[in-house]
Amino acid sequence: MADPNARVVIEGHQFAGRHQPSVDRDADLKRLVELWRGKYGPMWVQDWYFERGREPVKLLLETAGN
Repeated sequence: MADPNARVVIEGHQFAGRHQPSVDRDADLKRLVELWRGKYGPMWVQDWYFERGREPVKLLLETAGN
């Protein structure tokens, strides 16, 4: 990874973020696919997310208290 730092904008608010390596890639990807299926429906989120080598990305966002 070239640069683990990120900037996230949510409703006009900017947050600094930093990539957090996955401890369990398969479990993280499964959770992500379950969330997407809950939001978009199983018809739109297929198993190819697992089969195509997708990598889940986790960001730790800094808040004013951090």
